[in-house]
Amino acid sequence: FRKSKKPMYTKFDGDGVPTHDWAGEELGADDAAALKKTMEEAVRNAAAGMPVGTGGRKKMAGEVDIVNPSLIFRGLTVVKKD
Repeated sequence: FRKSKKPMYTKFDGDGVPTHDWAGEELGADDAAALKKTMEEAVRNAAAGMPVGTGGRKKMAGEVDIVNPSLIFRGLTVVKKD
């Protein structure tokens, strides 16, 4: 049995912050604010030369540092349920 995956977010603003969820619906104000805060923290960390996207934890095998903060939300997926 193979599960298909969809992107968690489908549309992004000019800074790379998600604006629409996997179903194409606009994110609520609270979700959008939380994602914007995460992006602002990632930009500060990148400016300080710190890795972006690991949240201070040790990286797992195969994980890479994200250099461009605008990409931190791009690879997230959800499993499509039929």
